[in-house]
Amino acid sequence: MEAGARVGRDRTALLATVGQHDYEPFGLESNYQETTGGFDREDPKRFTGHERDYAAPPDAPASAYYLDYMHARFYSPTVGRFLSVDPAIDLRANLNNPQGWNRYAYVRNNPLRRTDPTGKYTCTGSVDQCKAVDANVDRLRQATTILVADHVPGASALARAVSFYGKKGERNGVSVSVVDFDGAALGSTERKNGLTIVSVDANALMASGSSRVTAVEMAATFAHEAEHGTRRGTANDPGNIRSEVKNDEREAFRWGGYVNSAFGTSSAYRVFENGAWDHAFLEAWAETATVADCKAMGGCK
Repeated sequence: MEAGARVGRDRTALLATVGQHDYEPFGLESNYQETTGGFDREDPKRFTGHERDYAAPPDAPASAYYLDYMHARFYSPTVGRFLSVDPAIDLRANLNNPQGWNRYAYVRNNPLRRTDPTGKYTCTGSVDQCKAVDANVDRLRQATTILVADHVPGASALARAVSFYGKKGERNGVSVSVVDFDGAALGSTERKNGLTIVSVDANALMASGSSRVTAVEMAATFAHEAEHGTRRGTANDPGNIRSEVKNDEREAFRWGGYVNSAFGTSSAYRVFENGAWDHAFLEAWAETATVADCKAMGGCK
């Protein structure tokens, strides 16, 4: 069964197609066309966008001997394994997910759902979705830098948000999942199997690059969920205590508003609008979110 096809494009004004590739789940090419298919050049980017290195003996077809360079490690599509161990390991998470103990495995042996952009961590979204996730974490860093330089409130909160997500490829117990909320939400956060899982809406994530306003609003969502994430599984976890749940939601909307204040945009929730905080909207949205949270938990005390 083939995992999918990739069409390479020349980054010129003509956007000419330079190659077409069909891949099996672990990256073997079942069919590809480049210069032999009438295209203008060889395309070095292959499976999931990584560069493919060939090392074929003179008497063997090139397609039989290749490795993919995935930044941290080399990967062999022939055997579906990395050639060196994963430099990071999450012992707690692996207790609940035995596939994680195999440090040579590619995306925990589930290439139909996951990709590995760096050779270090798994991503439940596509390559483009994972790049969009990285872009939003980068916007959080930019917002933090702006607030620090301007000496205004919110810098320390956003610094905690950035620290929560950590460096790209660093296994710190945080996982970002791209899902389809079907318009019901932009994001959610839960603690499961030793991981803090931040889920973001796929459609909103991919649309976040369409304008400055949508880009800032998605970064605000990442800040909002980071506030929840810093509490989950800690002594500050609100549990099902209603007053604590509302305080958690109030702070989450505030963290999102800090991103808006850094970039000078108004929040979609109107908690920060025209350069000022609107505490009435802040309280209203905190209450709305609290009602939803308590309902999802089967009730609050």
